[in-house]
Amino acid sequence: MMAASSGLSDGLVKHSVFEGLFVHMVQVRPGTRFAATLLQAGYDVARPQSVYPTSVLQAVLVAAARELLPGRSLPEAQWELGRRFVEGFFKTLAGRTLALLLPVFGVEGVIKQLPRFFRMGNDGSVITVSPRGERTWHFELRDRLPLCEFDAGIIEEALRRCGAAPQVTVAERGPEHFVLRLHW
Repeated sequence: MMAASSGLSDGLVKHSVFEGLFVHMVQVRPGTRFAATLLQAGYDVARPQSVYPTSVLQAVLVAAARELLPGRSLPEAQWELGRRFVEGFFKTLAGRTLALLLPVFGVEGVIKQLPRFFRMGNDGSVITVSPRGERTWHFELRDRLPLCEFDAGIIEEALRRCGAAPQVTVAERGPEHFVLRLHW
């Protein structure tokens, strides 16, 4: 299905993202209050599907931010969820290989591969990366439902795993895109 205004497709998020979040990052047991909250948002921990619309990921990230990081602003909590997600995702079948490759690629190699890595979990985003100076790159993501802070946290943690001390900042934000400045 295409969005009339932008030409961006409705994205589908693979189950490995949800597995990384709710099986490995935090173990959510069926029948708990948190499991019921996730079910209301569209994710059933007892009966996971192979793919979900991006809107479900967006909704469960709001629920997870409230549950796991109460008292933090939603953007701050989602950034932290992105950081924590990396550890959980690396325990999935899809993520184990990626975890081994990060140090091999190095910081710039990982940045160049970010569009490919993000497609492992979501097929609806259009991602470009471009160098902007010494040890500075821009990461641009276009999506009908962009998850700026969550994605920024993922990238920040991935670059840390390469041995960098990254500075990830939001350089630009719109309703269907964002640009992150990556510096280390």
